[in-house]
Amino acid sequence: MTVQGFSQQLIQLQGALIQLQGSAADHGKNIAQLGQALSAVKETTGVATTNLGSRQDTNEVRLDTLQQNLTEVSTLLRIQNETLSDISSKVEQLQNVSRQRAILGDDSERADLSAIVRKLQSDMRNLPSRASFVNTGFSNSWYRLVNEAKTWNEAERYCQELHPNGHLAMVTSAKENSFIEALLKNRVSGSRPMAYLGGHDIAAEGQWKWQNGQSMTYTNWGPNEPNNSGSMEDCAEFVPATGKWNDIRCTQKQSFLCQVIYPE
Repeated sequence: MTVQGFSQQLIQLQGALIQLQGSAADHGKNIAQLGQALSAVKETTGVATTNLGSRQDTNEVRLDTLQQNLTEVSTLLRIQNETLSDISSKVEQLQNVSRQRAILGDDSERADLSAIVRKLQSDMRNLPSRASFVNTGFSNSWYRLVNEAKTWNEAERYCQELHPNGHLAMVTSAKENSFIEALLKNRVSGSRPMAYLGGHDIAAEGQWKWQNGQSMTYTNWGPNEPNNSGSMEDCAEFVPATGKWNDIRCTQKQSFLCQVIYPE
C-alpha cells in the first residue's frame, strides 16, 4: 500500500474516532439525566416512607429500575471510553509511523503498518457489536434475547455473528438461572415461548455439554427431563414461565439467548 493509501485510511479512522467520541459524550449526558432522575425518586421515596407507607413499594420498584438503567449506561460508557482510549493510542501510533516513514521502501515496514490499520478497523467494528448485548447486573456476562425463529445450529451461528465471542448462553449456577428467568419472563415471543440455551448431547446421548465443550456442572431440568422424546431431543431450551430446562429437537425453530462473557 502506498503512503497516500495509508494517509487516506488514517483520515477515515480519525473521522470514525470523532464519531465514537460523540457517541460517548451522548452516553455521558444520558448518565447525568438518569442520575438526576434517580435522585428525584430517592427524595420521593423518603417522603413516601414518612407519609404514605402504602406507596413505598411502588417507589422502591421505580428506584431499582432507574438504578439498573444507570448501571447499564455507566457500564456501556466505560466500555466505549476504554475502546476509544485504545483506538486513540493506535491512531497516534499510526501518525508517528507515518511521519517517520514518508516513503515506505521496506516490505516488513508495510506489514507492520498494515497490522496497525487492521487492528484499528477491527476495534471499531467490535464496538457496536459489543453494545448490542445488555448487562443487567449478573457478574461479567452480557446477554441478548433474540426473538427470531431459528434452529439450534442457526441460533449458535447468529450469536457468533453478533459478536466475536458470542455463543448461545451457558447457565452455570442457581443464581444465574434465577437471573435469566427474570430476564426472559414475558419477553420471549413466538408460538413456543421458550429460548434455546447452549446445552446439547448431540455427540453422546445423556452426556450433556455446553457449546464450548464444557460439561454441565449445574442443571435445572424440569420434572422427568431430559426425556429425549422420540429419541430426537438433543438440545436444551429455557422455559421462562418456570425457570426450568427442557430438551428439544435441535431442528425446532424458536427464540434463543446469546451470551458474551467479558474478562473481569
